Amino acid sequence: MAITYIDEWLVAEGTDSGRWYVIHTISPRFIMEICDEDEDAGYSSGETLMIDNCLDASLLARLARKAGEVFARYDKELEDEQN
Repeated sequence: MAITYIDEWLVAEGTDSGRWYVIHTISPRFIMEICDEDEDAGYSSGETLMIDNCLDASLLARLARKAGEVFARYDKELEDEQN
């Protein structure tokens, strides 16, 4: 059975490593590791696995920024739930 709908952005935590990932599910698809720098610096991207080829550097830059925004929103929602 196929999935009829999937969100454009997914946030996942590795079960063994505890690492965080943001997954872009539409072309160009990619998985970006999110690194926790420290309280003041916020987050940065780690390694990125490109699933689809994309030579448009400006598109990739926009998607990388959006991935950071998606993760920041998700992290804030988790923090708000805990408080």
